[in-house]
Amino acid sequence: MLTIHCHRCSRSHVVGTRSIVSMHHTSEGPVAYVRCPEGHLTIETFGHRTVEDTPTPEPTTEIPAATSLAA
Repeated sequence: MLTIHCHRCSRSHVVGTRSIVSMHHTSEGPVAYVRCPEGHLTIETFGHRTVEDTPTPEPTTEIPAATSLAA
């Protein structure tokens, strides 16, 4: 499932993968041609994420203690 915005309907829709007409990999990232439930063709772009866009977890200084299985 993915959310698209149709400019002809002026509405957002949740559609399934069956609504994807075609998908292309470009240098700018993937581009999908998707039909809204009303039948209008929309273009959805999925730009590349850069390293700066990806959140980095904070480093932890604590090392969890190993638990002993021996009783």
